[in-house]
Amino acid sequence: MFIVPFVFAFGVFWELIEFGVDVVGSATGAGGAGFTHHGLNDTMLDLVFNTMGGIVVALWGTVYLTDVSGAIQERFERRSERAD
Repeated sequence: MFIVPFVFAFGVFWELIEFGVDVVGSATGAGGAGFTHHGLNDTMLDLVFNTMGGIVVALWGTVYLTDVSGAIQERFERRSERAD
């Protein structure tokens, strides 16, 4: 539930950095320094792929890491019982 919005938000942040570097590079004549902004279509395609990647990771994580979180919880519960 949190992975997809986090990935999307980071993608938006990255696109803003790309745009900012492009603007500063154009204003100073230094170029894009590798972070060239290719337009709105490129930005939208990047955000779509970021979202799709976030969904894949969220689904994979739900399926494969559910038992891991349960095991970690049990381990912490056993440690807290020993500490008492």
